Amino acid sequence: MNRCDYRIHGRRLAVTARDEGSARVLDEIFAAHRAPGGPEAPDLEIEIAHGLGTAKPPRGASLGVAADGTRFSAATDGALVIESDGVGWARVEPETGTARVHLDEGVEAHAWLQGHRLLDPVVVELLKARSLYSVHAGAVTAGGDAMLLCGASGSGKTTLSLAMALRGWGFLGDDTCYLDGAGDESVPVVGARWSPLHLTDPTLEALLPPASRSRAERRAGAGKWFLPVHAVEGLTPVETARVRWIVFPRIHDADTSICDGLSPSDALSRLLKQSLVPSERATSRRQFDLLAGVCETAACHRFLVGADLVEATDRLCALAGASAGGADGKPATRL
Repeated sequence: MNRCDYRIHGRRLAVTARDEGSARVLDEIFAAHRAPGGPEAPDLEIEIAHGLGTAKPPRGASLGVAADGTRFSAATDGALVIESDGVGWARVEPETGTARVHLDEGVEAHAWLQGHRLLDPVVVELLKARSLYSVHAGAVTAGGDAMLLCGASGSGKTTLSLAMALRGWGFLGDDTCYLDGAGDESVPVVGARWSPLHLTDPTLEALLPPASRSRAERRAGAGKWFLPVHAVEGLTPVETARVRWIVFPRIHDADTSICDGLSPSDALSRLLKQSLVPSERATSRRQFDLLAGVCETAACHRFLVGADLVEATDRLCALAGASAGGADGKPATRL
């Protein structure tokens, strides 16, 4: 058996598989969190098997369907079942921190599909049981205070996260980050997830110099360019920060940007849409309480993103009462 080990904000994850390629498939997402193995038992364990024909456990109630079609349901014995057509399925035991993933024959060549449609949701559910909750959001920070940029694919969160980071703000992630529910801080803490940046052609051309663009690559099954966070010149990765602002961006057909305040209840309803499994599980109830607390303590805003990125990032800096972050340059002018 081949094994890879990761440390995600103090939680140790071990992944085992029959072949090295499958054991390392999570490197598509978690390469920056790779860690050496040790004698201590991991907090979380995933075993990957291929085409064994094992019958899925009997399913109970459906728990929801992700935007990419990945399905979540409760097994009759209390386990969680995650299924992705053409990729495989998984049985997850959140309380014990273990999961067994069954991949379809032939899917090994599509690491991106394995990682993002099946293995990543498995990790999300395991981490919930260890009080680390995934949020579909980018995050940047100034002076230890973080701004979450929350929204569905295409809302502009990657472009804004990268543009703000290139103005000197610290960078925690462009698509996903973690809220840590293990501490007792009055201001919630967000943790980084430095998965590769997912960039559209316009964002790649508008924001990155040729040297950084040359290191981007397309992945099989994905429609965007992928670029390791640590390969971007001028970007400063930061591991954790306190959540002070929550912004919900949406690109609109205008040059200038518009920012409006949101009530905590409006912000919470939007954040809940980013939750993969809205179920009655204890871990989901704890996640709800944490998200509600974040919305109560942070300043929440709706942000219509105009084509002028300098103007858009100026507005976000002003919203935070911060400077441009200390960088001399500004991002490209057009989105």
